[in-house]
Amino acid sequence: MDRRDIKSILRCPYKDILEYLLSTVNLTDKELELIQEVDIKGYTEEHTAECLNVSPRYVQHQRAKAYKKLDKVWNNNHIVQLILKELREKQ
Repeated sequence: MDRRDIKSILRCPYKDILEYLLSTVNLTDKELELIQEVDIKGYTEEHTAECLNVSPRYVQHQRAKAYKKLDKVWNNNHIVQLILKELREKQ
């Protein structure tokens, strides 16, 4: 699973499914907040950093950590693979 796959899943239109998938990963509150702001809501890292009073580098670092966790858990998850397949077919 690459970064593009993770981003596709995070843009999943099925919010209940996305919430469930995120709950399967041991993200910190801050990692989850940053994923929600940047990847789900679509704000830029700079805007998110400014709103949360942190540096853009901090946002990048925390998102990178979160993406590693997402990849580790989601890579071999059958449900995630089915959702990813469906999302690819809709593109």
